[in-house]
Amino acid sequence: MEKILFLFAIAFTTTLSAQTTITVELQGLASDKGNAFIAIYDTESAWLNEAYKGSIKSIKDGKSVAVFENIPDGTYAVSCFHDENDNKELDTNFIGIPKEAYACSNDAKAMFSAPKWEDAKFETNGEELTIPINF
Repeated sequence: MEKILFLFAIAFTTTLSAQTTITVELQGLASDKGNAFIAIYDTESAWLNEAYKGSIKSIKDGKSVAVFENIPDGTYAVSCFHDENDNKELDTNFIGIPKEAYACSNDAKAMFSAPKWEDAKFETNGEELTIPINF
């Protein structure tokens, strides 16, 4: 009986683990043409390869907002790009350098390669979180 109660207690506390809402606010987009693609990543190995959650949002007055709810506490990073020509992909030149504007959480910058997870990551703690991203 004690084992059953112990397993129930573990299951109950797991379902009560803190979750948060992450609001991503994009600012400074060059135009209202196309859409903003916003992605949240939950591990360094997935960074810029496989998003944990994603959203495509319209742009108005150079701004766009995406709200991600019920995100378990942990470490995350955000990347986004302005799909100005609305072809649903980040356009690059012949050597892979983006031709469309992109940005990451913490204003992480690319230096001879993609922005680094370490520079873009942030922690959640059960409280609502707003991530401003400037283009």
